[in-house]
Amino acid sequence: MASAPKPADDSMVLEVPDGLATLEAQGDGVVACGRALADELTEAATLQRLLKMAGADPGPIDGFLGPKSFAAMDVFVEDAGWGTSISNTIELLDKHLCLVYN
Repeated sequence: MASAPKPADDSMVLEVPDGLATLEAQGDGVVACGRALADELTEAATLQRLLKMAGADPGPIDGFLGPKSFAAMDVFVEDAGWGTSISNTIELLDKHLCLVYN
């Protein structure tokens, strides 16, 4: 795992296993996590990024929810499908990832 360069300010860079995302711990010890690290243009792509950060395989992060995205969602949401709220799933994954890293 390659280490990220040290930022110019007093924050510290941490890496998630497998290099899925880089977390930045601020001087007060709070780690940016979850949605704060998913810089995507659509909710669907944000969901796919968070699923990948959580260790699931949503397929390519392309903003299109297909069979792999729904299978990855099933790890966190029972019977995920077209009726599953993307916003609620993003919120669930955000909380999960932030509990893991803070």
